[in-house]
Formats: sequence, structure tokens, C-alpha cells
Amino acid sequence: MAQTAEPVFAKYSDAARVLTFDFATALTGSDALTGSATVTADAGLTAGAPARTANKVTVLISGGTDQKDYLVKMTCSSVAGAKPVLHAIIAVRTRDAN
Repeated sequence: MAQTAEPVFAKYSDAARVLTFDFATALTGSDALTGSATVTADAGLTAGAPARTANKVTVLISGGTDQKDYLVKMTCSSVAGAKPVLHAIIAVRTRDAN
């Protein structure tokens, strides 16, 4: 089953956030992820090295400009040869001074 909508995650402009991409619903039957995942992020957002555990991939996201949204894409090959791609939108906001 494919991901049908991009989830939106908020992040403060001065903080980092760990994102977890769960590929379980993107794989069919008993298929499983294999090898290293690849992450791409819109310019202005910094994505660390992805780490895969079973069918989940985590990545540390930092940077970004206040009031801007960024697209992050994660892909990883599967044992059956599929190469699913999951997306997330990062909404960067400044902390309230109060």
C-alpha cells in the first residue's frame, strides 16, 4: 500500500528533530527493507545520515527558515526489489518569546 498523503511535522528553527519513516505499509506481504536508506531534503534544511532498523528509518533534521515548509523524501530498497519512497513535510517555526 502506498503512502497517500505527506504527514506534516513542526520543528523550531533553532532545534533539531528526529523523524521516523515507517515503511511497513509501503511494503507488500512479507517484504522487508534491506541495505541503506537515502534521504533528500529541500535546500535550507539539513538531514543527517539515515539509520534503518527493520522496516523503520530515522533521520535527524535541523536548520530551516522560520515560516517555511520543507519536503523530506526517504527511500530504501526492499528484499523483493521494490524501492518505496515516503515523504514528510517539515513546517519550521520560531519559538514564541513568551
